[in-house]
Amino acid sequence: MKSSSLSPNNTIDLDIAGIQEPVVYSYFNRLNSSNFQGVSELFAPDGCLYAPFESGICGREAIEQYLEAEAQGMTALPRSGILETSPNSNPRYTLMGVVKTNFFTVNVGWTIELNSEKQIASVTVKLLAELQELLGLQRR
Repeated sequence: MKSSSLSPNNTIDLDIAGIQEPVVYSYFNRLNSSNFQGVSELFAPDGCLYAPFESGICGREAIEQYLEAEAQGMTALPRSGILETSPNSNPRYTLMGVVKTNFFTVNVGWTIELNSEKQIASVTVKLLAELQELLGLQRR
């Protein structure tokens, strides 16, 4: 697996082990380039973002507004993932990686579910840090 690096146009070149789905890559590339409108357009009209410490943020406009307010300066670096499928359900991708900010780096898990039109039905973001790590982030 190659590591993530900056491409010539200053976007992050992601290589997520186990994941081939273009929508997943588009989500992270747009997020990392602060193209929050572009991120929201990947969601189904009634799609939801479940961020840590938040109830569901649903609808494209609400997702865009939330990301504009909360995701500035964040870089999401998924490292690996798996596709979970069953005959009667939509594809669900479970990814592991880190989120970096100017102040900290934290381990994160993402679950991205697509609908039948390959739109994002939901993204759930979970912090994978110990309580002591999270308390340490508050002090910084």
